[in-house]
Amino acid sequence: MTALQDILLVGATGTLGTAIRKALVANKSKFNRIGVLTTMASMEDPKKRPAFESIEKDEGLCIVVSNLDNVDALGQAMEGKSPAESYSPD
Repeated sequence: MTALQDILLVGATGTLGTAIRKALVANKSKFNRIGVLTTMASMEDPKKRPAFESIEKDEGLCIVVSNLDNVDALGQAMEGKSPAESYSPD
């Protein structure tokens, strides 16, 4: 089967998003790339930081940080272009 397009998941740390993310990870070979879209505020939230670290390190997904209120930035994030950027935990 041919790989599907890139996936950019919003809400990956919420209840429903976590279930969707785990299903995507279980089928990772069927996709070109799976990314998680979030804001810098969420990345800096001490309650969410462990989840994002696990998403990147354990699940091997790309974390994309973007302004969710900016339609142009979201479009560029979905295309893998800046101003969104991949985030690497310290």
